[in-house]
Amino acid sequence: MIPPLDIRCASADTAGLHEEIRRRDRIIAALIRQIETGINTESNFGLLQSTLALERLVQLRTEALHQSMEEMEAFIAHAPLGIVFTRDHVILRYNRQFAKMFGFHGDEAVGQNTRTLFRSDDEFEAAIALVDPSLSTEKSYRLDSYFRHSNGTDLWVHSIGHALARKETGASALWMMEDRTSIRRAEDALSQSHQELLERTLELSRREQELRTVIDNAYDAYVSLDENGTVLSRNKRAEEIFGWTTFEAMGRPLSELIIPPEAVGGFLAGLNSLAGEDKCPELLARRRDGSTLTAEIRISLLDFGEHRVFSAFLTDISARKAQERLREHEARHDALTGLPNRRELMDQLNRAIARSQRSGNALGVIFLDLDGFKSVNDSHGHETGDALLVRVAQRLTEEIRETDTVARLAGDEFVIVQEAANPRLDDAAQTASRLIARVSRPIPIGDISVQVGCSIGMLIFRSGCHQNAEELIQQADQAMYRAKRAGKGRSVIIELNPDPPEGEAGSIGPLA
Repeated sequence: MIPPLDIRCASADTAGLHEEIRRRDRIIAALIRQIETGINTESNFGLLQSTLALERLVQLRTEALHQSMEEMEAFIAHAPLGIVFTRDHVILRYNRQFAKMFGFHGDEAVGQNTRTLFRSDDEFEAAIALVDPSLSTEKSYRLDSYFRHSNGTDLWVHSIGHALARKETGASALWMMEDRTSIRRAEDALSQSHQELLERTLELSRREQELRTVIDNAYDAYVSLDENGTVLSRNKRAEEIFGWTTFEAMGRPLSELIIPPEAVGGFLAGLNSLAGEDKCPELLARRRDGSTLTAEIRISLLDFGEHRVFSAFLTDISARKAQERLREHEARHDALTGLPNRRELMDQLNRAIARSQRSGNALGVIFLDLDGFKSVNDSHGHETGDALLVRVAQRLTEEIRETDTVARLAGDEFVIVQEAANPRLDDAAQTASRLIARVSRPIPIGDISVQVGCSIGMLIFRSGCHQNAEELIQQADQAMYRAKRAGKGRSVIIELNPDPPEGEAGSIGPLA
């Protein structure tokens, strides 16, 4: 009796396994020879021996087949890959790793359509369209795609399909699957990080280029300075405004280039104090040719750890300042004659009062109104009337001292402020007479000649008097109307006393 062959005992020993296989092959070869010998003897005993040998061969073959199947089952069951058998897209069998991969318990997935492994019908149909043509030719197919876990989460799986022999029951396939979800996530995260880094780098590069373009084409001058105020970089506008080329400016202190000598100390001290503050102080700056301009400066401090950089924008506001001065002049001067208007007059008169109180000098206030101006307007038109007012303003300006001020109060009313005036009434009367005579001379305007007169009310203000500018103008106006009522072309002079008796404004000079 030949002992059964058991090769499982040698599974841990490769050399022993090979020896067992060779021993089995020798037994099988001996049995085959025994069968052939028995058949060739053509005797009953030989046939009996052949029959017994054949039975033993079948037994040996069957045992080997069962053992091989058991080993294959064990291999499949414990394989690190998911293994599944399908026929016409129906799950027939699978191993433990497949069940674990997709979250199945026991044999619950057996008999289910492979559609249950996919996330959607569209993805299932797309996979079938790719796989079936290849497997129909009994070729292997590799597939990397998303599948669905039984709990609804996504799996990224690498699959290798092998077509099995096509039978009447349908096309069969063996699939080996490896869960690469974690690898895919890591790859996706790395790819995403790389893409984000690339996009960020490109964005920073683009922004840097945009900023450089903006700075180079900015209306303002831009200068980058180190902690000592030395120029590190600058834009084209800085060269246009200040005249220094980039080659000339680089590496030199900004204070040496554009700051007047008397302001250098304050500029260097102000770098740190102005940085980061929401302030735009004005700066008197110097051009390369020595001329000056008014600039508005904004400073930011950039801290790079080991060193700091000051970023300064300088705006040439010379034109704006000139425009502001023009607007201020227009707001304080009469548009027709160019003389100070009421607003400017009141400010100057208040300052003159204050100086008179401090110095003790007398102050003269002359209120002058034209006589006959309305008839000129009515007879010759407003253009002629305007020209007349301009000529009168010129005559008054020529008649006063440089320290005096003549202003147009309104219409044909003018006011003259005399600082350090002669306090004598007779001198005041002479001044008034001279003004009346100068205004009354004929004035040629175009093809005609016109003539007007004037009435004057004059105050002599002394230190210690209590009136303000508004009160002085009002009292001078009243004195002027007294002169008009007396016959026009006259003047009324009032000498104000520091402490007038109750009910008495001051002494009144003669009508001139």
